[in-house]
Amino acid sequence: MCGRYTLAVEMDELVERFGCPKVDPVMKPRYNVAPSQVMSVVVEHRSGHQLQMMHWGLVPFWGKDKSIGSKLINARIETLEQKASFKNAVRQRRCIVPADGYVGEHSIIKDER
Repeated sequence: MCGRYTLAVEMDELVERFGCPKVDPVMKPRYNVAPSQVMSVVVEHRSGHQLQMMHWGLVPFWGKDKSIGSKLINARIETLEQKASFKNAVRQRRCIVPADGYVGEHSIIKDER
């Protein structure tokens, strides 16, 4: 999986796509989002979808140091419900991370000029 992603759409597009109110501060396009950085995610509330600013990474309920969150950014679907780090979160603490691109491990952009 990727360790970086992009989100270059305007806030208005996210608000319309997910049917939620705008958040402050207004988000600017980001082309190299890394673990531990703050980005907007879509969460479900009683009143519907909402955009909320969160740090990228998972801090399990038993985690004592928040820095562990930057290490827990990927999970395998095959073992998601067995791993202590992810099993409670996948059942109770889900969100949508809007992204319009990613930088893979072997992604290389070549200039063929």
